[in-house]
Amino acid sequence: MGSAAASRPNARTVRVSILRSRLGSPVGYRWKAHSQYRAAGACSRGCIDKAPNFGRVLHDITAPAIVLTSFPAIPADIEYDVSFTVSDTGGAGLRSWQLQHRPFGTPSWTTVDSGTTGGPKSYHRVSTEDNDDEFRVVAVDRHGNQRISPTRLVSVPIDDASDPPLVYTGTWTQGPGDPLDFRDTLSSSATPNDTMVLTFTGQYVSWVAPGGGDGVASVLTEGAPTIVTLAGFSGRRTIVFQDTFASVGPHSITITVTGGTVPIDGIIVR
Repeated sequence: MGSAAASRPNARTVRVSILRSRLGSPVGYRWKAHSQYRAAGACSRGCIDKAPNFGRVLHDITAPAIVLTSFPAIPADIEYDVSFTVSDTGGAGLRSWQLQHRPFGTPSWTTVDSGTTGGPKSYHRVSTEDNDDEFRVVAVDRHGNQRISPTRLVSVPIDDASDPPLVYTGTWTQGPGDPLDFRDTLSSSATPNDTMVLTFTGQYVSWVAPGGGDGVASVLTEGAPTIVTLAGFSGRRTIVFQDTFASVGPHSITITVTGGTVPIDGIIVR
């Protein structure tokens, strides 16, 4: 029980404003309005009116739910699938959903897939090497409640077998790798002082390699080299080194083998 503010915008409308705190935390509720008044004639001793005359009206106050189920941070190839689920629990029903995309660092979103029904959804993306794709899901129910999902970034590396721009010196082995490696290829060397050099324009660079190896490498971007021990990482495709620069401009990364076997599955630049 509690009070509410009421107004009459026109002769046929009464507007009632209820504080959200008065509603607790329901996903939605149904209401019926009763009014008591007196007028000449049959209502001289009072009449009661109700709206609606039959049933109750749903007021959905909960935005649709969005679960991002699969957005591979580092995909296995330039083509990959993203997946998510959309559902409405407030009772009004889902009006629409949109999967939106934009290149990393750009302001505007583009709708790449959409629909009007809930449930699991999947979208097949055809990208290119050295692309960074951002995604989000926007869902709206039939009462106008909107939810925007967190943004997910999918970075498509420059493949280790790209020649150019990756420049190798020494006795690197390049060829088919594990099918789960990026683009099915992997480059590796067990000879000390073998190098891989990439010159690029950007503000961020990372080295992608399969984890669980035994190699040790010296990585030079700016300043003093960083020693990377691959035995400290696990996973199919793992960022084993990354660096962010103060500004966008020409930069380079040099990976030098210092011990064991050093693999390179790809380089991410943005």
